[in-house]
Amino acid sequence: MMTKQKKNFWLDIILLVLFIVTIVSPAGHHSTVGLMIHSVAGAIMILGSLVHVAWHWDWVKANILRYPRVPGRAVLANRRIDLLLLVLLVLCGGSGLLVWVMDLTSLNQVIFLQRHWAGLHRLTGMAMFLLMGPHLAHHAKWLVCMARKCFAPDKPMKLTLDN
Repeated sequence: MMTKQKKNFWLDIILLVLFIVTIVSPAGHHSTVGLMIHSVAGAIMILGSLVHVAWHWDWVKANILRYPRVPGRAVLANRRIDLLLLVLLVLCGGSGLLVWVMDLTSLNQVIFLQRHWAGLHRLTGMAMFLLMGPHLAHHAKWLVCMARKCFAPDKPMKLTLDN
């Protein structure tokens, strides 16, 4: 049976791969296949992110909904990055969905709307890309520790990046 931590680790790895595919695939937007890959990977990433938030709901309640009285600087920075990533995901996913619906329903002929939502989608996607580095850096020790647990379970565990 897989532990809760390992489930979280594998979901995070899947989300990271989907994020990379979604970011890289716009290069193929001039092709139907590139657009399809971007749309499907983005939609699955949004669903996976909802699962991620649901699985971490206790953390969300403790760190975002109920602020600790005097959080440390690292906790405060992590809280801000995670909250901003969540807001950006909602804006990027929502605007991407609107662009997709406009394409399907031929509303993309209303050029102003198409440019507006597509611009918001690009801007929020790039902001997410820029924030992903600090987000991963903050959780690097946990990711390395869990990778060791998954790939080398007999090796002694240390929560350092030294070895």
